[in-house]
Amino acid sequence: MFRRIVVGYDGSDHSKKALEIAVDLAKRYGAEIIVITVVDIASSTDPSVIKIAEDAAGQISSEASEKLSKEGIEHSSIIRHN
Repeated sequence: MFRRIVVGYDGSDHSKKALEIAVDLAKRYGAEIIVITVVDIASSTDPSVIKIAEDAAGQISSEASEKLSKEGIEHSSIIRHN
């Protein structure tokens, strides 16, 4: 039924719960999970602020990837800029 499951992940409690549900579905259907994290840089032109936001998004994305790896779920991560 499911081949790919897309989950928006920002490290919040709600996104962690969504990831848990996605893991359950992926295990049940042998699906791949695609994790998307968005970096909000639209409100800043300061390169140091943008770098901090990008680094934070990378850490958040890595957190999700680590969980999925431990669960043995095929996955990929995408970081997008807003």
